[in-house]
Amino acid sequence: MFVGPIEIAGHYSGLAAALRTAGVDAVAVDIGNHPFAYEDATSAPRAVRLAARVIRSRERARWWPSRVAWLAAEFISRSTLLLWSLGRFDAFIFSHGHTIWFGRELPLLRLLRRPMVFVFNGSDARPPYVDGAIMAKNAGRTIQDCIRLTARAKSRIKRIERHASAIVSQPAFSHFFERPVADFFRMGVPWSAGPAPTRGKSDAEIRVLHSPSRPDVKGTDRIREAVAHVRARGVNLRLIELQGVRNSEVRAEIARADFVIDQVYSDAPMVSFATEAATIGVPAIVGGYAWPELNRIYSGDAMPPVEQCHPDDLEAAIERLATDRAYRRALGHRAQQFISREWSSLQIASRYLGLLRGEKPPSLMYDPASVRYLCGVGLAQDDVRALVAETIEVGGLHALQLHDKPRLAAAFASFARGESGCEAEDRTTAGASGTSASSRGEGR
Repeated sequence: MFVGPIEIAGHYSGLAAALRTAGVDAVAVDIGNHPFAYEDATSAPRAVRLAARVIRSRERARWWPSRVAWLAAEFISRSTLLLWSLGRFDAFIFSHGHTIWFGRELPLLRLLRRPMVFVFNGSDARPPYVDGAIMAKNAGRTIQDCIRLTARAKSRIKRIERHASAIVSQPAFSHFFERPVADFFRMGVPWSAGPAPTRGKSDAEIRVLHSPSRPDVKGTDRIREAVAHVRARGVNLRLIELQGVRNSEVRAEIARADFVIDQVYSDAPMVSFATEAATIGVPAIVGGYAWPELNRIYSGDAMPPVEQCHPDDLEAAIERLATDRAYRRALGHRAQQFISREWSSLQIASRYLGLLRGEKPPSLMYDPASVRYLCGVGLAQDDVRALVAETIEVGGLHALQLHDKPRLAAAFASFARGESGCEAEDRTTAGASGTSASSRGEGR
């Protein structure tokens, strides 16, 4: 089984390892360029190493003749990788919405009856007009860029939907999908136990870790400010920040932490950083506007245990975990129990193998027609509102690319006018799971 072609936060090397525990010959393929070293690249097959080396060289090239030469080399190396993969693999799990040959090989794989599961992680599926990773103020993109990228994202997803055996996505950013998707969190986040905790019971200073891949998107400035305010109130708290380091260094620092802070504006309950902390019982704070929607989807024990907070309540969440040791330990224990109970390697492997066999149990599926969340990720609510409003003003309502979801498009228009908060009005829709949850903090 092919798992790749790029790594995202260790998810796909972990997924390949989970499949191997179920007796599947799974190979994690990574031709991306990142510094985090989730898996030893020297052990990768030769075709993978060649493609990765060529792509890195093409990305670094600045002189245009050199770029043209490296683009030609990339064409050859990707073609070689595709031919090798066709002879090597019976099934494909494609990561982050990417394929080996820019999606052009999908009709061929379908013709050859090779099952394909596509897994989406965030900006590969989320509408750009609600995505701080794409439209952050320091990114330098115009609203015309946003509209163009939105149309491109919708077109790419439609092409994938035509050929994929199944799609795995997170409900809160499933706006562009038109067919049911397997819920990313019900499928499970792969994990492996990290180093044992090294914090002593007598340690007076509370250590909190924040390790942003994109500080501008994760709200790092807000986190620094909130920690400083809590310290000013007499709490002995120290913030440790790690950026651009190897994953092993992050995990070693998690073992020394009392708790971690993931991000301020998230639309997901527990992704890789919080999961890594949970493996050794370290709790995580996750901020965002999506909690009413997420609590509707994941009711009861289905919700991954983290310290949920509205962005305006970040200081209170930090102070609670810093000062209430019993609560902090209990939350970390619940998180550790959750991933052991719901996300074991064999459970995750079984669910993905079921998708590849064509099995789509209702308990794992989510209907994108029921999506209600409007505020995306990585941006404060007012910034999202302004971005959506400008998108509609310049490109019209159709620029949102929600032709199949007119009520959701209307909800975005209402949000842009300041008439509603981050969640569309409650409504009965086919496939909606769970019950309506409290909208604490919505619209603030």
